[in-house]
Amino acid sequence: MIDKVRVGAPPAHNVALYRQGATVMIRTKDGRTSTGTVYVPKGSGANGITWADVDAKYRALMPHARFNEAQVEPSLALVHDLPRHTSIAALIGLAPEVDLMASQTWQPMC
Repeated sequence: MIDKVRVGAPPAHNVALYRQGATVMIRTKDGRTSTGTVYVPKGSGANGITWADVDAKYRALMPHARFNEAQVEPSLALVHDLPRHTSIAALIGLAPEVDLMASQTWQPMC
């Protein structure tokens, strides 16, 4: 699909609005086009992010970090409560043990 992507000219007006955004145009084989512009993407610093968004992303990603269902919710509760803690030890204590040397995705840097 990347071979179908073309980068257009940078915006000539309202340049500051495009700092984090972009305009995308989709052209179909029959010549129709659809264009959409996002000036500030969802979750960006300018818009902020809701706890609901954080929760959804956390629940989606933590299983990939080998957290099981019994670890996800308690660890998420600790994330919500981090401002009241002086240490992240409790959060780290919920993390699964991982043998990095046995991991299929770990690669030495040298």
